[in-house]
Amino acid sequence: MRLLILLGSAPDTVNARRAFNLAQHCAAAGDNVTVAMVQNGVLAGLKRPAGQDIFVGENNIEGLALDEDLELRGFTDEYLAPGVKSCSYEELVDRMMEQSGRVWGVF
Repeated sequence: MRLLILLGSAPDTVNARRAFNLAQHCAAAGDNVTVAMVQNGVLAGLKRPAGQDIFVGENNIEGLALDEDLELRGFTDEYLAPGVKSCSYEELVDRMMEQSGRVWGVF
């Protein structure tokens, strides 16, 4: 199944940890998972020093960061961690409505 998890919480919160644990669990079960990061959730998709990335794109897990929320926080695509790409509102809505079997969030 194709799942989308919507993350709006900052990366150091309990909700963000729950979202990433859920993504890993579902991916391990064979689901294709997208973690869509919005609001302060986009901070989880940024590059960190080696070994400290918060979002780790693994098998069956893709990361999306809302471009407008990145821009509002002063970041561009060059700051995104491997496995994370930016997307527009239109692309996010398309994923939620047409390309995902189930949407979970907002964490």
